[in-house]
Amino acid sequence: VGDDQMATARAARRTSEARRSKRVATDVAVGFREQGQHGTPTRLLDISRYGFRVEVHGLAPDSIVWLRLPEADPAMARVVWSDHKATGCVFTETLDVELFRRTLRTGCVEATIIAGPWKPQAA
Repeated sequence: VGDDQMATARAARRTSEARRSKRVATDVAVGFREQGQHGTPTRLLDISRYGFRVEVHGLAPDSIVWLRLPEADPAMARVVWSDHKATGCVFTETLDVELFRRTLRTGCVEATIIAGPWKPQAA
């Protein structure tokens, strides 16, 4: 990871005041897998209706990931930043309020994050 990418990651984290809502710390176990690969355990560090942070590093900014929560369709998200410790993502559509509340109540222990080689297509 280059100096420019690290600076971008630090700047993205400093903009927390620009977030639409505060993220709730979760620190729960989730599965992470790349498309077509076997999963590996990791941690969902925090989540809001607008995004989440996961203990996975090295994902390219603007790449697409999917967060699959219990009893819900996968939610698409875009990687905003990634450093040597974690990755921050923003959902492409706001998480349903009831799904968000249920996720916090249950600890979303069944969640899986799926990363693929997809890139958003220009409109």
